[in-house]
Amino acid sequence: MAVAGGVAGHRHRPPVVLCGCGCHAACPLMNRGVIAEAVWERRCACPGTEQARRNLGEPRRDHGDFAGFRERARRERQEQRAARDEAFDAARAAAGGKTRAEIRDIYMAQLRARGLPVPPDEVLDACADAITGGRRRMPVSFPGLILTGIGKELGELGKLFRNVGVFHKDG
Repeated sequence: MAVAGGVAGHRHRPPVVLCGCGCHAACPLMNRGVIAEAVWERRCACPGTEQARRNLGEPRRDHGDFAGFRERARRERQEQRAARDEAFDAARAAAGGKTRAEIRDIYMAQLRARGLPVPPDEVLDACADAITGGRRRMPVSFPGLILTGIGKELGELGKLFRNVGVFHKDG
């Protein structure tokens, strides 16, 4: 429960929770804890209350069952995997006599043609190496390559946070 409290929901609806920022300071219900929805509807003076009331009055949207969601997600992953494999095979077929940079460009074009996102440079380099080496899949060292890249990025993020902390203490 946030500092500002909330509105008790109905049996099939979660409670409305107010943030604890100053935008609710003028509301007569501030810091009252959980209150009945009828009281909230009559007395709340917070910004955005009208939209919240409209949202509560709308029927709940059916998002389907979780099993259906999982099945759709599984199917989408399979389709993307198949499209990535097709892009890889097409780039490999066109790679004869090309440089590594040209192979990278070909692979990126194949991914884009299939509506797939272009991966980070480390992944593109590994794919180009796999195509150049005639391999069907990524090298075994690929996960290590990715983890090394993540470690470097986390190190940079740590430096950023340290610098922000120093700036905040001095400022």
